Amino acid sequence: MNASLWIRAFTIFFLALPLTISAQSKKELEQQRKALNEKINLTSKLISKNQSTAKKQQSELVILDRQIEFRNDLINTIHEEVEKLQIQIKEKEDSLSVKEKELKKLKDDYADLIRHAYKTRNIQNKMMFIFASRSINQAYNRINYLRRLAEYRRSQAEKIEAKKNEIVRDLSILAAKKDEKEILLSSQQVEKSRLLSDKTYKDQTLKSIEKETGKLRKELREQERRKEQIAKQIERLIAAEIAENRKKSSTGKFTLSPEATALSSNFESNKGKLPWPVEKGIITRKFGRQPHPYVSGVYINNDGLNFNTEKNAEVRAVFRGTVSSILLIPGEGKVVVVKHGAYRTVYTKLQNVTVKKDQEVSTGSVLGTAIGVDDSSSETHIEIWKISETERKKLDPAAWLIGI
Repeated sequence: MNASLWIRAFTIFFLALPLTISAQSKKELEQQRKALNEKINLTSKLISKNQSTAKKQQSELVILDRQIEFRNDLINTIHEEVEKLQIQIKEKEDSLSVKEKELKKLKDDYADLIRHAYKTRNIQNKMMFIFASRSINQAYNRINYLRRLAEYRRSQAEKIEAKKNEIVRDLSILAAKKDEKEILLSSQQVEKSRLLSDKTYKDQTLKSIEKETGKLRKELREQERRKEQIAKQIERLIAAEIAENRKKSSTGKFTLSPEATALSSNFESNKGKLPWPVEKGIITRKFGRQPHPYVSGVYINNDGLNFNTEKNAEVRAVFRGTVSSILLIPGEGKVVVVKHGAYRTVYTKLQNVTVKKDQEVSTGSVLGTAIGVDDSSSETHIEIWKISETERKKLDPAAWLIGI
């Protein structure tokens, strides 16, 4: 391959490369936009704009905050899609300009060929051209020349037709991309309008809550008391399990059976891959100590993750194991504890329970239904504990569940 062909090949390669990368990232953005739309659809279902109590309004505000977050992400995603489309449109326009110049040159060259052919159209002229040869070899070469000239002419006509078709196809693609851009810009404006509406409604709800701050503080103290009650009961149950284990152990220490050790190892190997305890939902409170989002000066300590989900949503086991305990905490609903070797998953805020103590459950087994918040949504809570001879450690479920 000569130097000019090498240069041309590399030029085509590097010009094509950004288009491939752009197409991939555009697909990712489309998937991201779809996922965000699904999240917003869910939060919209969960929000009931006729709340009467500060507690219910507070629950709604948490969901509304996530909806505002999702909508902002959606607007930014659409903006990125529009920018990438604009780059593709510009590249396509530049490509069309080059192809139109190439078409003009092909047509000009073809016109020259036609003019030349017209001048020598007489068969006699062609025969004279051949018979005027000084040798048989020259006559043979001239016959080949005339044949190649006819083939070249036909080839040029085909190239012109192919280039025309290419330009028509590119114009169609360009028009489609411009239409897609307009649709995205229109949807972006709709989302901006909805975002403004969400923020306005949030401000109105916050003002309503501020009037009942004292009542909210009292409710928060009661919630903390109930959470401590759950934690203490679980601690007692685990302590009883460990004491029973020690009695059976030949060493007098807490030890796991080979089966329980294998289950623990299997649980650990699925870190970051465990399913959510609800099919659809949004995380409304993260793990750990955090300031209350709407009551100043108040901090919340969360031992797990809170999920808001659809009304009467099923709560499912995130991993196979054995139901070790079922509790009832007034104000917090029912609690199910599932044992996975050295690990425990704790499911609270259950309206009802569909399993029994010592029952074997599989990943995805229904444990019960989430407790109702209002007419449109429910909530539930999950914790992950690790126990050993010396400690009971509460782990952040966000590190264990998939897609967080």
